[in-house]
Amino acid sequence: MSIQAAYVGNRGVWEQQGGLVNPNAITPAMFKADGVDLTNANTRTPMTSQICSAAAVAAGFKLPYASFPRGATVAQSLRPFPEYSVSLASQFANQGDSMYDSLQVKFGKRLSHGLDLTSNYTFSKTENIGGYINADPSNRTIQKGLDSNDFPHILVTAFTYRTPKLNSNKLVRGVVGNWTWGATLRYASGALIAAPQSQLSKYSTYTFASGTPMVRVPGVPQYLTNIDCRCLEPNNINQRVLNPAAWQDVGAGTIRHGSGYYNDYRGPHQVNENMNFGRTFSLEKKRL
Repeated sequence: MSIQAAYVGNRGVWEQQGGLVNPNAITPAMFKADGVDLTNANTRTPMTSQICSAAAVAAGFKLPYASFPRGATVAQSLRPFPEYSVSLASQFANQGDSMYDSLQVKFGKRLSHGLDLTSNYTFSKTENIGGYINADPSNRTIQKGLDSNDFPHILVTAFTYRTPKLNSNKLVRGVVGNWTWGATLRYASGALIAAPQSQLSKYSTYTFASGTPMVRVPGVPQYLTNIDCRCLEPNNINQRVLNPAAWQDVGAGTIRHGSGYYNDYRGPHQVNENMNFGRTFSLEKKRL
C-alpha cells in the first residue's frame, strides 16, 4: 500500500491562431483618451452614423484619408487601420498566459489477497489571461479568470478483485473460485458554462469589434432546477434549468472586464462508471 501527494503547476504562454486581440478594434480606452463618453446616447449616435452625415460633421469628425468611403461609419474611420474591415486578426501571436495549479494525490495497493487497486484525486485550478475573446482587448491583463477547461475536482479509481478458492471440494472451488470483478470509476466537476452575452452589445460589437458578457445579479440563484438531480428531461420544453433573472445587461457603450466564467456556474457533474465481471476457463485435452 502506498500514498503519494505532489503539487503540479504550470505557467505558459500559448500561441493562438486567429488571435485573441483584434489590432483594428476600437476600445473604450481610445475614446476616453479623447474625452468621448460612449455611455451617453447623444455621444454614441455619431459613432454609428456615416462619416459624411450631418451628425458626424456637427460632431467634428473628418475623413481619415481622401479616398475613404463616404458611406462608411464614423466608428470605421476611427479604427487604427480604417482601410480594413472590422476583423483584422493577428496570426500566431503570443497574446495570453495560462496558469495551472494542482494538488495530486495517488493511492495504490498492489495485488494481494486477490485485490489490486489504484486511485487518483486531483484538486486543481486552471486560469488564463486574455482567453475570453469577447472581453476588452485593451485590458487583457485584468481579464485573468477561469479557463473553459477548468475542472477543480477529478477522482479516478480502478480496481480488480479475484475471488479465492475457499472450499476444499474441487468442483465447488472450480465453480466459485477465480472469478474476477473489475471497475474503472471517474467522477469530475461539471464543465463551465459561459456567461450569456449582453443584449446591448450592438454598440460594443459595432464599435469595439467585441461583445461582452452580462453581469450576475447578486443573491439570485443561477439555476431553476438542480442541475445534478438526474431528473432533467431533454424532451420537456417547459422545463427550465438556467435562470435568466440571474443576469443583467451591461450599460450601453460599455464592456465588462474579467472572465466570462464562474466557478459555481457549471454543467452536471461528470460520472463515468465501467464495470466487468467474468472468469477465464481453461480447457485441457487429456491424452489417452
